[in-house]
Amino acid sequence: MNKKHFIILITLLLLITGCWPQNVFNQKDFTIKQSVEEFSSDKYKGRLAGTEENNNVAKLIESIFKELGIEPYDGINYLYEYKQPVFDEKKQVHVMNVKFKDGNKKELLYGIDYLENNPVNDIMLNCPITFDINDPFLKEKAVVLEDRKNIAKVYGVAKLVLIKKNNFTKNVRTKETIPLIQISKKAYDLLKSNPDAELLYESKLQQEIKTVYNVVGKIGGSNKNNALVLSAHFDHVGTTGNNIYPGAADNSTGLAVLLDLSKKLKEYTDKNKLDFDIVFCAFNGEEYGRFGSKSFVQLLKKDYKNIYNINIDSIGIKNGGVIAVAGDKNVSGPLMQILNEYLSENNFKSKMSVEYESDHLSFSEENIKSVNIGQENVEVLHTTKDTIDKIDFKYLENLSDVVYQFIIKEGTKIFGIKDDTKDMSLSEEEKKIDDIIEKERENLNFGQYKLTEIDGKKYLVKKFDKEFSDIKSFQEIYGKTDLPINIGEYELASIYVHDITVPEIDINKMEIGKIYNYNTENFSKNNIQVVNLSYYKKDANNKKEKLHISIYKKIDHGEINGSDSILPEEYVEEVLYNGVRYTIHHIKNSKEISSISTVVKKDNEEYYVDIIKGFVQEVEFEGKKVEGMRYNWFSKDKSLKFVENINPRLLVDKIFWQK
Repeated sequence: MNKKHFIILITLLLLITGCWPQNVFNQKDFTIKQSVEEFSSDKYKGRLAGTEENNNVAKLIESIFKELGIEPYDGINYLYEYKQPVFDEKKQVHVMNVKFKDGNKKELLYGIDYLENNPVNDIMLNCPITFDINDPFLKEKAVVLEDRKNIAKVYGVAKLVLIKKNNFTKNVRTKETIPLIQISKKAYDLLKSNPDAELLYESKLQQEIKTVYNVVGKIGGSNKNNALVLSAHFDHVGTTGNNIYPGAADNSTGLAVLLDLSKKLKEYTDKNKLDFDIVFCAFNGEEYGRFGSKSFVQLLKKDYKNIYNINIDSIGIKNGGVIAVAGDKNVSGPLMQILNEYLSENNFKSKMSVEYESDHLSFSEENIKSVNIGQENVEVLHTTKDTIDKIDFKYLENLSDVVYQFIIKEGTKIFGIKDDTKDMSLSEEEKKIDDIIEKERENLNFGQYKLTEIDGKKYLVKKFDKEFSDIKSFQEIYGKTDLPINIGEYELASIYVHDITVPEIDINKMEIGKIYNYNTENFSKNNIQVVNLSYYKKDANNKKEKLHISIYKKIDHGEINGSDSILPEEYVEEVLYNGVRYTIHHIKNSKEISSISTVVKKDNEEYYVDIIKGFVQEVEFEGKKVEGMRYNWFSKDKSLKFVENINPRLLVDKIFWQK
């Protein structure tokens, strides 16, 4: 064949088959940006666990580990299978029709006109709509809301709740038994112009149990008892119809940093042996409820005596706020503090945080020290807007470098803070550090901070919590509030505030031991995380009775875990009372109530309100005499009425929102 004709034929074949050379992902020489672009690309269709596309991602991660020379975890396999429930999106039934007064119907499109906040199984409803949250027939209607501010008043009362949203959020965990549905502006306007319409809604989910895969590699160290587990989940929430949820931030970013760290650490350990194994876990099934990490942590527990986990989830978002170093402080406090300080010292704005829902919790639930590196502002997560243009790649590169240096420089020290997982008490060294920091804090006044050095390490000590004796002194710092001075016969005695303000400071420029004063005019209600209100009264027998109200502001995209107070063993009872959901905490094996709590939602913020009522008595706690309480509640119905009259929503408004 003529050579020229041969070249033309090959060219035509390439054009016809679509096999013209493309930018193929280099599995050995890749950047963080290239990784995020690859894993968030449309070809993986949102990486939902149980799909072919999710399996393809797992195989790609396996190939990358092989190319980098990362060992298989057990020396044989990178892919670790487990089984979990999944929903095949093609097999689910989603129907919503608007029936007009003249009998005509209009079908709303799933994923375009409406989307459930969380999947709801086996439900079929036919009901009129209303825009009136005080509608006397709300229980028989679907209520349509323009925003979230009245959701607490109607959820659990109305048959169906619809909320207008510009950008739908998709979740794959089945949670709600009462449908909470996001609707588009177009759908909202349609219903608004037809207030006498009826809504026909049906949802049938077909659950399957499928085999899915974690991907796990390892770099061996000299001490086979110790493992530092670096993890990030690679699954996301898939698609709805033709809409793909790319998951660039959640969690292509975490996966990209994990792979970048595996590359750097492999190059380092080829010349330098570490004191511990490094296990790289690309977890699956996080979006369904952490199925992958829950499964694999059981194997890790059998293989290692001492385990520490650093999980990376949803990081590097432009305008994403400070880094939240999150974890269970009772299990992981020292690890959180060391990592938080290291990030701060290396020019990252970070803070220790309340729980953040990700795979690190699967470790802390097994009493294994773990932290998550994430960000505060995660509004784009689980939306179709979670795309690569939202990502700051330079930020991710710098973060990867700092975490790499932390592992190299501080890795061995991490295992110096180990404790026996069967004994959750602090080590003597940890107690010593805690005691020194607490004594330093006691010598500070409200609004002061200083840098102290303990055994060659620097610690920032600040006193930004205060107990106010009256409303006036609270207002001098935080502005106006009309908190009630009396609740029934109880009189307000104190207002304790825990403020999480982080001073804009450079630790490297601070003098050790010098006391600095923060401008109290800069304190804001926005940075209050915890408020404890103490009200007292005396009964007919002159016994002192206390009403203790704790309010915790949720500051992450994880779920509120509630009070960190120490209560006896208990069981909880969820109840709906006059349209509001309450949790009644009972002492175990008793009907006696210990506390009643509820969650107040307002303008995308959530507040956990916990109320305790009882007689004051002196008890011993950690060797000290402190004020305790002997519970003194009424019957269940009367207690719920008592809490309703306190009006937790009003308290939240007065503390956090009053101008």
